[in-house]
Amino acid sequence: MDHRKHCTLCTWFLVSIAIATGCFVDRSGVTGLTDGDPRKGCIPECNNGGVCVGTECFCGPVDYEGPTCDERIDDCKDVDCGNGTCLDGVRAHACDCDQAWTIDAEGRCTVPIVDCTTPNACVQGKCDDSSGIVTCDCDPGFHGMNCNAPINCGIPPETPANAIVGDITGTEFGSIVTYECLAGFGSDAVTVMCQADGTWESFELSCMPIECGIPRAIANGTVNLAGGTTYGSVVMYDCNPGFVLYGASTRVCSVDGNWSGPEPVCYPQGSCSDDPCVNGFCITRSSTSFQCYCGPGWTGILCEADVDECAGGIGPCSPFGSWSCWNYPGGYGCECRAGWEGSNCDAYDETSSSRSSGSVVSPL
Repeated sequence: MDHRKHCTLCTWFLVSIAIATGCFVDRSGVTGLTDGDPRKGCIPECNNGGVCVGTECFCGPVDYEGPTCDERIDDCKDVDCGNGTCLDGVRAHACDCDQAWTIDAEGRCTVPIVDCTTPNACVQGKCDDSSGIVTCDCDPGFHGMNCNAPINCGIPPETPANAIVGDITGTEFGSIVTYECLAGFGSDAVTVMCQADGTWESFELSCMPIECGIPRAIANGTVNLAGGTTYGSVVMYDCNPGFVLYGASTRVCSVDGNWSGPEPVCYPQGSCSDDPCVNGFCITRSSTSFQCYCGPGWTGILCEADVDECAGGIGPCSPFGSWSCWNYPGGYGCECRAGWEGSNCDAYDETSSSRSSGSVVSPL
């Protein structure tokens, strides 16, 4: 399988393998995947922290290889440390020098130690030659006779549910692994560091599905939820007999917590040639449906229902200048207090002391 047709070059990190967000690189540093969810499809599954890309396992940055990342890599194979022993790291090695020897520019134990002034007598630690023998007190996170080998934390912690590995810089002291929630499961992330004692930091990451809520009901139709209201769920719309659906019949719960696309509408079945709109004008929506736009004071599918402007009190009439509001088909009227006038009794005339009435008749 040629992965390169799916891939682009990813960022090069401190080790010979890098995993950037959405991008996975094998040991060569030139193979990666930037689309889709690459962590599914490998049978059998990838072991020891390997990552499934398409249908094959990429084993970096853990120290394993093979079809399922279960073959340990011997980084000390064919390595000659000179006067020392090779320490097998994670896709790397370090030479642990014998007493009185330290490393040269190539990392081999070829330099005799005279005293603490010898370069690299203690690479990452404090040197003591007061006894006549050079000893090293290693800094946290390092070990070896010359303190030149970083502590290894091993395989990174298991990826939490509904999360992916974002960035990873290795598995040695100071390396970090970032875990991020999958799209549709929140935007939380956590960074975990390899500690000086050879363990990974403890962490918690809860990736819960995005919730879109229950979609609104539509007039003259039904709303059917096929599988809940979380990310990826689908809602289906259908119209009652005598009505035609205008818009998409399905919507999906999106990563932003909203249902995709506009809400569909159920329009009456028929055509404008029948002049169906009682108190409004008609617009053809399709060969089998239309929509009525109602005039002021009217509502309903066919603009057949009067709007009660006075419902709940004085409606649009001024609360300062009116006594009452009365409703009639397609309009309303206001009874003005003394000194007030206008259709809504909202204009004051200080010269007037008589009551008046105003009314609004909605044009058809």
